[in-house]
Amino acid sequence: GQLQAEITALSKSGKPKDILWVSLLRETYEYYRQAVEFFPRGFEETTEYGNEPMQPAQRYGVWEALQTLENPEFESAVHMSEARIGKTIMSVLSAYNIKKPQTQEYAVNRILFTTSNQAKFEASREIKRRTNKDLNLNIIVIDADPKKPSREQQIRNAIDLARDKTKNIMLIANYETVRDFPELIDQFHADAHIIDEIENLKAGGDTKRAPIILGRPVKYRIGISARPIINSAEDIIELLLWARHKSFLGDGNDIDDGRAHLKSLNMDELFEALDPIKVRWRRKVVMPEVKDPIQETEYIDYSPEHEEIILNMRDDFVAWKETARSDKDYIDHVYTRQELEKQASLDPGLVLSENVLVFTNGHKQSWTYEGTSQNFVIDGTVYKKIKDADNEFVFQ
Repeated sequence: GQLQAEITALSKSGKPKDILWVSLLRETYEYYRQAVEFFPRGFEETTEYGNEPMQPAQRYGVWEALQTLENPEFESAVHMSEARIGKTIMSVLSAYNIKKPQTQEYAVNRILFTTSNQAKFEASREIKRRTNKDLNLNIIVIDADPKKPSREQQIRNAIDLARDKTKNIMLIANYETVRDFPELIDQFHADAHIIDEIENLKAGGDTKRAPIILGRPVKYRIGISARPIINSAEDIIELLLWARHKSFLGDGNDIDDGRAHLKSLNMDELFEALDPIKVRWRRKVVMPEVKDPIQETEYIDYSPEHEEIILNMRDDFVAWKETARSDKDYIDHVYTRQELEKQASLDPGLVLSENVLVFTNGHKQSWTYEGTSQNFVIDGTVYKKIKDADNEFVFQ
């Protein structure tokens, strides 16, 4: 009502600047008029913490994403709101509320949700607790657990389940699984592909995953990123080739032509290309009652010995990333991702006094030794704790 009153008052003034404002205000009014009437299907308001209704900005965000997802020119969206606003559930609801323009039937039954290995179960739990029986969603998480069937068999089980076209099914897989089994995952015939932390996928020397993951053929594409994507032009080019493939890979252009065209654009032009599909809300707008966090940094001096340990840990992590091969399950790699990521992020000031270097199969591995046990077990092999000639603890 206030917005309408402002439009009416400015319309009567006849001033050029007021006419411009009237146009902008009318566009804003029409946006919120349509958005406020929208409520997505499938959202569960009741959780273990009581009633947690959808925030208005979350509803607006889903509605805004649908404007480009249902537009044949794009059929994509990128949720780029700040952290903890609910981008995961907003993305899922964006996909499951897409309607076919001709029949107004819901267009999506099967979703491929690609995320990091650490986030896959967290994403599954959040989606389960925030979707209701209207979706009746079946979620399958592909996990390289020795106690479970192989990853390949888990994907085949999902494919079999997806043969029932009436079921809503979500296949959650980490980046490495999609990289290792792309053709098999294509048999799942996902209607939509949601990629979490999409800023991790760039066409650089640090990863071979990006072209395979971004290359999966799906109709609807939804990206999620809590971090600013654009630090340089290279950070946004692969995202645009994926999310706006209809714009930059049309008219017979191959991916090299599209990439060359985007590289010729300046940063303002790249921002402008991203703008139509971008959905971004600030946390202060969504949750104004939440205060800014207070951050304190404490610097801790550490010894040269500690510094050497940390550098070795980081070198091992880099070595893992550089030597990971597409024909080998990452879980079987000599350096497991979970262990090395944990070590690589270790605060040097928290390293305990007993640090050991263990050599297995000719590969150096760095470990932090804790506790009083005299033995250390790696892959089923027991190493005894002894003192070497320099009176330092080692394992043999």
